[in-house]
Amino acid sequence: MLFLASASAPRYIARSLVACKVIFAPGAILITDCAQPDQETGVEMNVTFESVGTASVIDLLGRLDSANAATVEAELLSYLSEGSGGVVIDFQRLDYISSAGLRIVLVVAKRMKQAGRKLVLTGFQSNIKDVFEISGFLNILDVAPSRAEAVKRTEG
Repeated sequence: MLFLASASAPRYIARSLVACKVIFAPGAILITDCAQPDQETGVEMNVTFESVGTASVIDLLGRLDSANAATVEAELLSYLSEGSGGVVIDFQRLDYISSAGLRIVLVVAKRMKQAGRKLVLTGFQSNIKDVFEISGFLNILDVAPSRAEAVKRTEG
């Protein structure tokens, strides 16, 4: 499986997160060597990376749980280590998040703070928002009502 995005192509890059190699080059991001979703559990987690101005927007789709948390965390941190602007995580298409998924959000928040970058969350479905509210994360993380507002907050 191979995906390529450049300045002249759509900026969305999506793939099933099990194990992919990501190569960054001027004007392009190459994603290759992707494994298939886990055949035993059938668990699939899709992530889309998009550049919007200086912000990196991450769109989560599916279930973020212990079955895929380590792979998702590694992919996110690898992707984010290459950037310098703000980060938006959009949860609009996420169906489920476990404590392992919450941990990833905290790890990303900590890394962004250490790097002097802004992190803004958006797009919570009611069940996902409930998890963030019960955990107290809504009190410590920046949450925007819309994707556009989230991107705007990363800029200043």
